[in-house]
Amino acid sequence: MYAPKAVETLNKLNDMSIDPDISICHHHTFTHVNKRFTYNVDYVDHPDGSITGYLFGMDRHNYIISKEDFKIEPNGDIQKGVMRNFALKVKILKDK
Repeated sequence: MYAPKAVETLNKLNDMSIDPDISICHHHTFTHVNKRFTYNVDYVDHPDGSITGYLFGMDRHNYIISKEDFKIEPNGDIQKGVMRNFALKVKILKDK
């Protein structure tokens, strides 16, 4: 079972609309700092209610060229990496 705040953050990421600076290409795919990424949630139940998954960097032919994990904390925060930077830029998260 996921924590409600973590689900809220994930839903905001999933529901992003097209922005001139940051374009959403299709479900779970976004462009950030001129690089394209797609992400998958691993659907593992964590005791603390966090949501984890993988973020994949893609080249212009949509081949995977990098991979990093991400974690949405039970309070809805994302601790590190590209996913956090993207969420801050589109104002899903607020910088502390």
